[in-house]
Amino acid sequence: MSAAQLLKHLAGARRYDRAALAAIFGVSDQMIDRWLNELTSQGIAVAFDHSLVELRTNIDWLKLESIEQQSPLPFTVELSLETGSTSADLQRRVQQQNIHRLALTTEYQQAGRGRLGRNWRSPIAQNIALSVGWQFHNGAALLEGLSLAIGASLAEALEAAFGVSLHLKWPNDLYMGDRKCGGILVDVSGDLDRSCAVIVGVGLNLHVTERAGEVIDQPWAALASILPPGVSRSKIVGVMLDALSAVLHDYESTGFGRWHALYSKRDWLAGQSVAIEGGVRLEGQAAGISDQGALLVQSGAELVPVFAGEARLARRPKRLSDDSSRVPVKRFEP
Repeated sequence: MSAAQLLKHLAGARRYDRAALAAIFGVSDQMIDRWLNELTSQGIAVAFDHSLVELRTNIDWLKLESIEQQSPLPFTVELSLETGSTSADLQRRVQQQNIHRLALTTEYQQAGRGRLGRNWRSPIAQNIALSVGWQFHNGAALLEGLSLAIGASLAEALEAAFGVSLHLKWPNDLYMGDRKCGGILVDVSGDLDRSCAVIVGVGLNLHVTERAGEVIDQPWAALASILPPGVSRSKIVGVMLDALSAVLHDYESTGFGRWHALYSKRDWLAGQSVAIEGGVRLEGQAAGISDQGALLVQSGAELVPVFAGEARLARRPKRLSDDSSRVPVKRFEP
């Protein structure tokens, strides 16, 4: 039993007797109180006192049939109410089964993993956590730049479907204006020289309330602030799966080259003063992306390709772009 299960139950009739809820779930009144406090801490509008519990907001639940209506979808999609991490779930499965074209999404991801091992916990039924598996046959070396290509494909697809404008921050972040709204992680397992399984995890901020954003500790943005009214999470997941398929289907033959120009037009770091941390350490001006997906940094007279590490701005950016004035200023992790 969990807060997610309680929310699912509350969405059925919206108003319940508190004692009846404790009886239905077979838990104490104190546990109901704990779950309700967890929901409110995530920004979900639930009113309660010693006798009544009332859900005061509509919940945009994911619907498997709506996701599968997107065409073409080469994935088998599985939807869970809650999990630790959709990518970790695929990592466990790869040991026992073929995860090729398997997609996992969830209403509540409690222990998602961001860049550099940071925790990314997604509130219940508000954001998008999606992981897909894909089998490649010619070794991991051909997959250079894959996370960048995925970012470019996702940004292009979301703009085409919903009219939103996103930027890309090397190596794997989606940005609205000057704030992060999503991230991509790519894990490779198996024989790195021949057949290998790739797990692509994507996290996207869709709805982040002021209350939920209080625990986020870097600038964040929520995509819903610039989406047309009435766009469902299911529709967005379907569009994202199409975008992932567009990259994964022929990446071994096309590589990053097909996506280079699309990435470059959304390159958030281009022309800005950056500091690289982790692996190589240097400062300079970001000068675009190489054909292999490396960040090019002009450091003095030398143009240095950076293949791994963390890039941060060496000073506050002067520009604000797109609809950044409409984006809430908070802090976000990872």
